[in-house]
Amino acid sequence: MEFLLVRHAESYSNTDRVFSNTGWKHGLTPKGFRQAEEASKAMLGFFGGFSRIYSSPLRRAYETAEVMASGNGVEHRVLAELGEISVGRLEGRSDPDSWLIHNAVWSRWFRLGDTEARLPEGESLKQAVERFMGALGRLEEEEDGSKLVIVSHGGVMLGLLLGMVYDVPGFISRRGFISNCDMIRIVKEKDSYIYRGFKSIST
Repeated sequence: MEFLLVRHAESYSNTDRVFSNTGWKHGLTPKGFRQAEEASKAMLGFFGGFSRIYSSPLRRAYETAEVMASGNGVEHRVLAELGEISVGRLEGRSDPDSWLIHNAVWSRWFRLGDTEARLPEGESLKQAVERFMGALGRLEEEEDGSKLVIVSHGGVMLGLLLGMVYDVPGFISRRGFISNCDMIRIVKEKDSYIYRGFKSIST
């Protein structure tokens, strides 16, 4: 079973620096739509043919997946478990204090390895990754042997890659983030996920 993990394209939540991890807010910017179109064209050469696309229900991921599904002539389905890490009381905020709180927890997750740290009334990284992996497990049962594209979010994807995937190159952990429309190939072999490649877009 092989997956292509794709972070959504640029959204207004990125440009406005607002926490927007629930509901149907903050779709793609014009640049984001261009990024999604570029990634849609690039993914076939990078990943080969695939069966369908699954996405987070958040608007920025949904719109990215719709562009990619249309460009590749495949079906797009939504899975709630593919959503971004819940930020709890920080939802909807963009003030400097909220980012200080977020960045302190992010540092505990990705620098100190404290995956059980959580944002106020939000999820821990461990909870979010377990939720995400549960979705992948369901897809492995329902789509046995298929190649699938997963459009999701940078935080939960980074947590999965650094905590649950083997052979991830060091530049991903040193970088500490996943950019809009970055694509990462992983394959499930027996009981393990193995890294198989990385591609970014130029837009």
